[in-house]
Amino acid sequence: MTKVLVLDQDLDAIKKLTQFVSQSKEIEKIFSATDFFSAEEILEKDQPELVFLTPSFYKLFLKPNLVINKDFVLLVDQKKSSQINAEAVKRCSAIMAQNASFLEFIILINSLKIRKIRGDQSKMRTVRGKIPKLTKKELEIVQLLCQGRSDAWISKNLHIANPTVKTHLRRIFSKMKVSNRTHCVAQVIRARILS
Repeated sequence: MTKVLVLDQDLDAIKKLTQFVSQSKEIEKIFSATDFFSAEEILEKDQPELVFLTPSFYKLFLKPNLVINKDFVLLVDQKKSSQINAEAVKRCSAIMAQNASFLEFIILINSLKIRKIRGDQSKMRTVRGKIPKLTKKELEIVQLLCQGRSDAWISKNLHIANPTVKTHLRRIFSKMKVSNRTHCVAQVIRARILS
């Protein structure tokens, strides 16, 4: 069983996430906080093993005594990727879209649990090997992915057919060794491909 801490400045977001997480059989207790001070207090006193947080709480990572033996899941708003702090991305165990489905949360919680049981301390987020070389068009598409644009929007604004966008995405995902848009954006940020 796992104790979870949910950190967000938006009470509605906390309520939604708490409802999702509470449905998992792996969760023993859920704590929530909307400010840094409360979060620090819960981390010290209640020792949650799993922490869901938004980029605004990244300063928690600067306190090494608070982050030991905890998995941090960074919740990102795909439309506001500029808010993502590179330091937070480096230190978190996983990155997930704030509007992820219930199933995605359950899969993530179980994946983190399995990783812990196996004793695999490597991060799920590591960029392996050399940073992939993307073409100019692939870089344009990746930049639009980071802005949360849909295939249809990319197709219309880059003046290319929708199947061509899908082909570019398949090639980008293959080069980046990712399986979805969110993971791709996370890897792009980690590898600083667009900076």
